[in-house]
Amino acid sequence: MQVDANSDRECVSFPGVLGHARARDMFARALASNTLHHATMLVGPRGVGKATLARSIASVLVCSNGTGCASCHACARVSSGNHPDVQWIVPEGAAGQIRAAPARELQISLQHAPYEARAHVVIIDPADALNEEASNILLKSIEEPRPNVSFFLITHNLHRLLPTIVSRCMPVRLGRLDDEHVGEILAHEADDVVDEKRRALAVRLADGSAGAALELAGDTSLDACLALLRLAVATTLPKAIFAGAASPFWQTWSESTAGAAKGKAARERAMASRMAELWLLELRERMRGRTGMLELAPAHDVPISQLVRRLEVIQRFHSALEHNPNVRLALEQLLLEVG
Repeated sequence: MQVDANSDRECVSFPGVLGHARARDMFARALASNTLHHATMLVGPRGVGKATLARSIASVLVCSNGTGCASCHACARVSSGNHPDVQWIVPEGAAGQIRAAPARELQISLQHAPYEARAHVVIIDPADALNEEASNILLKSIEEPRPNVSFFLITHNLHRLLPTIVSRCMPVRLGRLDDEHVGEILAHEADDVVDEKRRALAVRLADGSAGAALELAGDTSLDACLALLRLAVATTLPKAIFAGAASPFWQTWSESTAGAAKGKAARERAMASRMAELWLLELRERMRGRTGMLELAPAHDVPISQLVRRLEVIQRFHSALEHNPNVRLALEQLLLEVG
């Protein structure tokens, strides 16, 4: 359907993709034999290259040479985001949702696809941003696929998707990247002003996520977050937790979230979220027997069960943070539970 039947899978390229050898080999076989499923769900942690893989498969499908050569005019247009047969559906507005209107527009546009190439690709990133109405509209398009139209739905959380959509897609799971691949991506993508020490730290703490590494390397608030995290790790006594402005932790918290009253809640939520993410990365480092970003001694004398319990507590805090109206109260509870 999408690639000439006599294409050899060894000739298929996936421009920009590092790692994920098993998934690349599976897609190469499907592309070469014209057996690519019309709707694929790319599932995996944030920042491991799900969107990059989807874009690279789109390059193969519209490539003038049928290989994803990365050098023809069609591949260049895919890379720059302006090929008419590679359509991205992404969240819009402050709510960060994909609403019904773009889903309806997609339904109409697919009646005339493909436009130029022999295939048309729709990439929905992230698919868990679809609201209920948009999900139901999209479901109709997936249930009644048009010839030469392929869907790629990107998500890190299948549970947020309409079960009927999930059931219509072929799931492909992508794992975390090797540190070598994360470092290579970071060296290519990171700002030149980021020093080598920060890059090395970002790679080590990114837990196989190139996206996380890029955020860590370029995050101007990272130093404040690290200072806050160091104090959080040391703040275990109830007296220190509830001491208010007299506590070094809450004093640093106030300084790092200072600013205009408007937007303060958002700043606090963002700071708490980043601190929790860094804390999870720190714990994973220590569970591997490494020093972590806080350069504490490896946790050989701490039972693994205790580290796992702390990890679970912080994960629950992080998951519930978006819907918690009182960030400070939630933080106090977190500090008590991990102590």
